[in-house]
Amino acid sequence: MYGAAHLRSAVFAARVNDREAAFNHIEHARQAAIVLGGDANHYGMEFGRSPSKCTTARW
Repeated sequence: MYGAAHLRSAVFAARVNDREAAFNHIEHARQAAIVLGGDANHYGMEFGRSPSKCTTARW
């Protein structure tokens, strides 16, 4: 849930045009995915390292 929470926080930061916070949250989520080591679906929150699930948009 830690990684998924950071991804959600990245979206919230992006909505208020806080680019630095958004990318900070994305990096925390990326690090959590590395530690997780594979895909997981806990409490309906899919998260992991699959390329189809993790992309970084450039603004």
